[in-house]
Amino acid sequence: MNEAPLRLAAVERRYRTEAGELPVLLGADLTIAAGEIVALVAPSGTGKSTLLHLAGLLEKPDGGEVFIAGQAAGSLSSRSRSAGRGAVKGWCIEAQPPVSVSRANIGKSTTQEKCIVLGS
Repeated sequence: MNEAPLRLAAVERRYRTEAGELPVLLGADLTIAAGEIVALVAPSGTGKSTLLHLAGLLEKPDGGEVFIAGQAAGSLSSRSRSAGRGAVKGWCIEAQPPVSVSRANIGKSTTQEKCIVLGS
């Protein structure tokens, strides 16, 4: 059975700020098949960029796991994480002009698109 090139299982990401902890993703799941094109469309400040940072192995999740071709990425070395990024054939970030992300604009109607393209 072929493993999905990219799978996020119950990933969590929290950022520490002077005001305390800011939970951004809590138990997010995502599976993307080879050749699939995915667009993340949601209001500004809802975690789209964070999800892409985790999927692209640019950040490590605070909980859950990112899998590249079935292999858990959490225990990979920095070099192996860089090599794992080769599974991602393209990124499209901010299809509209960027809007600053803060607690003040979370949930507002500014919709932005982000997408991931995976090769076979």
